[in-house]
Amino acid sequence: QGVLDKRNFYDPSMRVPLLCLAPGLAAPGTVVDGFALNVDLAPTVLELAGFEAPAGWHGRSLVPLMRGDDVSWRQEFVYEYFFERAFPHTPTLFALRTPRFKLVKTWGLHTPDLLFDLQDDPEERHDRAEAEPDRRKALASRLTRQLRALGLRADPVWGTNWVADPHDAAQPVGAVELGDEPVDDVSSAPE
Repeated sequence: QGVLDKRNFYDPSMRVPLLCLAPGLAAPGTVVDGFALNVDLAPTVLELAGFEAPAGWHGRSLVPLMRGDDVSWRQEFVYEYFFERAFPHTPTLFALRTPRFKLVKTWGLHTPDLLFDLQDDPEERHDRAEAEPDRRKALASRLTRQLRALGLRADPVWGTNWVADPHDAAQPVGAVELGDEPVDDVSSAPE
């Protein structure tokens, strides 16, 4: 894609194959198409060790998928990357990934949303956001719901001066000042 590093939303960066050896649990050559996330690893290890994951954890054990059980599984997930001063060329990114589509929102820059049809464009080279505004809006709403369900802000906050000393950072981006207290400006956040 011509990007500088892995800190991006393209599938080769955000999706990594998970390989496991589980004699007696998963048959050799088993392939599972569901979305396995890094947050699923701890609940999986706990279940394999005979324990239950604590309530409130975001991940789910992969053991039922490994056994081949017919279970309801996630059909979408949120990708997040937060701006780091050491890597200033990649802004804060949120994406919603479904089996077919991916919506990407960039915060801190005035760039439009990106929408990819991964079935027709698996290399993510053709943005469909302008051509499919209703789909973009629907996915943006789902992304916002997912962010809220995870307890994440739809308008991430960081200092306005990325270069200055972090202790001297001014008002957070995405906030307006009314009186003495900053108030979230959600007018640009997707609903």
